[in-house]
Amino acid sequence: MSVLEIIFDVIVICLFVSGTFFFFVGVVGLIRMPDVFTRMHATTKCDTMGAGLIFLGLIIWSGMSFCFTQYIRHTHLFCG
Repeated sequence: MSVLEIIFDVIVICLFVSGTFFFFVGVVGLIRMPDVFTRMHATTKCDTMGAGLIFLGLIIWSGMSFCFTQYIRHTHLFCG
């Protein structure tokens, strides 16, 4: 393995772990929040961030291609 592959693997693992962390925080927010609307807010914000980080990790892991550019374009279109 080259140094670049090791760096990519570390980045992918960090993205997977942080995405899983956000999913876990969303589940905790779903259980602990008192109101329906605060439960929905906690889960949607955390699940969107978690899914985005895991998806970004999968893009880097599979190789940056046309899908990567489309993901970046759609992310900027919808979020920014």
